[in-house]
Amino acid sequence: MKLASTNPADNYKTIGYVDVSTPDEIKQKVVAAQRIKTTWKELGVAARIELLRPIQVEFRDRATEIAELISRETGKPIAEATGEVQRYTDIELGWFLENGIRALADETVFEDDESRHRVVYEPHGVVAAIAPWNFPFGMAIWGIFPNLLAGNTVVFKISEECPLVGKLIEQIINNHNLPEGVFGEVYG
Repeated sequence: MKLASTNPADNYKTIGYVDVSTPDEIKQKVVAAQRIKTTWKELGVAARIELLRPIQVEFRDRATEIAELISRETGKPIAEATGEVQRYTDIELGWFLENGIRALADETVFEDDESRHRVVYEPHGVVAAIAPWNFPFGMAIWGIFPNLLAGNTVVFKISEECPLVGKLIEQIINNHNLPEGVFGEVYG
């Protein structure tokens, strides 16, 4: 089954299609994410950042293409779509990559002669992330990258209103040789 992407600013003209994920395909993505979660966790924050940083570079290099697609799929003016891509690539994702090690470092919150209280950040495992139609790129960044940095594996679903933006995000992430199963995307 195909999911049509339409342009709401152009009388809902069809601009492309993606395949709807079957229940078996969804299960396969979750199983793959389960299989790799310990390996991904054990890489450590610094190694995960180094694997994710080139994705930010490609988002920046393809910002115009991403913004044009957001504009076509959501009806958002191109200036707003461009602003979304720039903000979430440079400011939000940039912050995650620059501050991930510090933000996820273990903390001693109390210590005296008798005890020490620590906060230790551990990944949850497999995370499902969903992005809405109105900020498809920005909310994808917020759903995917903090989880990957924290050591979670991610199965992502973009809104059915903008599947081509999701497909482009998936393609860009998959261009960067993350271990199989760390990131998967489903549609429908």
